[in-house]
Amino acid sequence: MQERLDRNIAALRLYRQHFYLPAKEKDYRQLFSHLSPVRCVYWSAPGRPPELGPRTAFDDAQLCFSLRARQEIVKGRFQDGGIGYILAEEWPLFISVYRKSPLRLSAREQELLELLEHEGPLSIGLMRELTGLRAKDITPSLHRLQTKFLVFEDQADNEWDRSWQLFSQTFPEAERDLLPKGQAIAKLLLRFARMNILIDEEMAVSFYRFSLRDVRAALALLEKEKKLLPLLNGWISPKDRELVEEDRTAQRGIFALHRNDFLVKSFEHRLFERYRREGLEVLWYLLIDGEFQGAVLGHFHNGPYELLDVALDLPREEALRRRGEVLAAIERVIDPALSPLRRYLGEEL
Repeated sequence: MQERLDRNIAALRLYRQHFYLPAKEKDYRQLFSHLSPVRCVYWSAPGRPPELGPRTAFDDAQLCFSLRARQEIVKGRFQDGGIGYILAEEWPLFISVYRKSPLRLSAREQELLELLEHEGPLSIGLMRELTGLRAKDITPSLHRLQTKFLVFEDQADNEWDRSWQLFSQTFPEAERDLLPKGQAIAKLLLRFARMNILIDEEMAVSFYRFSLRDVRAALALLEKEKKLLPLLNGWISPKDRELVEEDRTAQRGIFALHRNDFLVKSFEHRLFERYRREGLEVLWYLLIDGEFQGAVLGHFHNGPYELLDVALDLPREEALRRRGEVLAAIERVIDPALSPLRRYLGEEL
């Protein structure tokens, strides 16, 4: 029973996230919304726009670059102050969830806020000239002001010295439709369940960085309202509960997902220790037939990456038989001429 449900849940999850039926441009904004906050590709150049990975039928980096330039997709600091992107019309939802209250400002934060009020928008370079402060003193204060939704960093392009401005002046409508925090978290968890099909408390904490207490309260509310139902060790929507009862063809395929991918972040609490090897870093996780069953190990560099090995949870015979599939998945995310893979299951290639 559980094995069949697990298989059907994995298949529906891949379908819902567009792994096997990639999204077209007309579906992009809705998909982006449901995966928000969208983080940038792990270990990418500063200013690179976020991407939805293998979920689109086109290279979405250029589209996202254009949407960001028009401030339709916007940059903020959400989960534990990490950078993420959302649709601009969804500022009220994410402010409701992530802004801490009451707002307390340090003397430096107050100084920079007043500077932007009278002189902004300004780059960090201009702030240095006007205040005499060092960049390493200014930048952390701006980041804290970002988490309080008091300043906005206009990431219009890939330039290093970007414009900073008062949030309230750039998005004057953003605070007009705020929700109680519990209701806002519940709204996001419904999206999370739609994308992941079956969710649990640890998944929600892993991705959104909510407190466990807040997650439990929101799940209890959604269960009381019958918007989510308990299943196995998690929660699922009533509609999806019916869908996962239907037998689905197990989808075969291998995808290499970067460490900031939505699906990786959803299961990070389970993946973090699984492929840890002394002296090596996880470069990509391998999603095999809908489940995380491997990782590419090596080292990140600003030049070519070092791809040193592939670790797999598959039976050895199957891992050897599917080596071509695994290598093809890796080559879709990294040029093998620049970063050749050295070993597979610990054996030299």
